[in-house]
Amino acid sequence: GEYRAVFFVTVFRSFAAALAWGGLFSPSHIFSLSGGLLAAGMTILLCRYLSSLVSLVGVSVAAALAHGIGQLAAGHILFLTRDAVLAVLPLILLTAVATGILVALVTKKVMARGWLV
Repeated sequence: GEYRAVFFVTVFRSFAAALAWGGLFSPSHIFSLSGGLLAAGMTILLCRYLSSLVSLVGVSVAAALAHGIGQLAAGHILFLTRDAVLAVLPLILLTAVATGILVALVTKKVMARGWLV
């Protein structure tokens, strides 16, 4: 049902962007797809099984962390060494926490105004 729709939108968005920018199956497309799929999976897991324990901020930060880790994993598989991944990991994790919090705060404002059900 709705969880399949999340994965469909994630995959469709990734392929649409890759087609629009001429980079189908390029590294940037693979990064987008891997990060998006891990973020979607994390969101679904937390919302489905731990919704009473995790806040919107927690879900958003976890999804952002999963997105960054997915991108790093894709980079490592494609061309990055383990040392290169470890070198950028702290920056990726810090950025993910910051963007996760920001997305959650904006989402709360949007929901409070009734713009999102």
